[in-house]
Amino acid sequence: MSVPDPTALVTEIRKSLEEEVQKYREHLANQASSHKDDLNKKYEDHARLIIKSTKSRDSAIKVFVGAGTFVLTTLFSVTQITSCSELNSERNKFRDYMDSTAKHVEKSQEQFYSFTKDLRDDATKVVIETTKSELIAVGVEKSISDFLKTEGNRVIELHLKKSKDKIDVQILDDFIKQNPSYMPVPVGTVIASMLPPDKFASLVGDVEKSINKKQWVLADGQNVAGSTYASIAKELLQGQQIYMEPGKENSVPDLRGVFLRGINAGRDRFEDPDGERAAGSFQRHAFASHQHWMFGGSKGAGANNLGAGNESLPAYARSFHPPGAKSTDPIHGESYEIWSSTQTDDASLRGKTKGTGGVETRPNNVAVYYYIRIN
Repeated sequence: MSVPDPTALVTEIRKSLEEEVQKYREHLANQASSHKDDLNKKYEDHARLIIKSTKSRDSAIKVFVGAGTFVLTTLFSVTQITSCSELNSERNKFRDYMDSTAKHVEKSQEQFYSFTKDLRDDATKVVIETTKSELIAVGVEKSISDFLKTEGNRVIELHLKKSKDKIDVQILDDFIKQNPSYMPVPVGTVIASMLPPDKFASLVGDVEKSINKKQWVLADGQNVAGSTYASIAKELLQGQQIYMEPGKENSVPDLRGVFLRGINAGRDRFEDPDGERAAGSFQRHAFASHQHWMFGGSKGAGANNLGAGNESLPAYARSFHPPGAKSTDPIHGESYEIWSSTQTDDASLRGKTKGTGGVETRPNNVAVYYYIRIN
């Protein structure tokens, strides 16, 4: 059995309500002809309040039932119709009509339940429209906004269409405007946060099974094909304004365990020795070239340079006198002298400096999560 589209069903129910309301308006106008001018003045300033709520299926049904009943019971302001004492009799008729209409809506809601109970738990868009006076529409805007402000609901759009002046006035939802997690930042922005991914997602409104695309993801190199970021990055990649590893053209940068460094952008001091790098390019660790010096006196020697690794140093010349007699007594009229001798040997010293330090070179730091906006 085919399942009707819930949105179409809501539209059908709304249309039925509007037709009933229009009939009753005509009835009131005929019954209160003596106050026609007064009624027309009140009804000419009317507006259509459109509420769009993106919810999971179960939540969408609850919003439809709750908000639908709320809209029905506040469709007209009783004080607006009975502000003149002559219309008191019409008040009871209005209440009777509202009771009968409420039963009609209740039946429609039961039908709505029966059509949607077997649907998968997908995201559902519910649109509820009602015609109200402008002042009342603005007045109930906050009440409806608060009613819809439940877990799982990320976006509420409220549009007020004022037919009197033939203009559309869009009311920015105060929930989005005042929500501390609302961050009007462009796609591709990277931020640091102390919050783990699940908590961060809940605060920025990234809800699972929502028809709305995720706005933020952890910058861990994950594939985000189909996102706005992937589309923009593709254009930048063609102009070599961004770097992405081959085969990972649809991925966000992997910022886990690394520091971020500002691009030179023409700066001539403290510049990156690798030049004007593209955003997203990775640079391996390194330390600046340097020397260690050893000082000491030797035969004709000054300071000697020790570089990295093993090096040789010329040793001092050494002198010695061999032991033994320096001369002998004459024997048979002959004498011999043995002179001392000096011997110089070449020698060398080889070695390396003592190792110290850890497994990496790093400044003081604090660990954070890096997130990037993709939609």
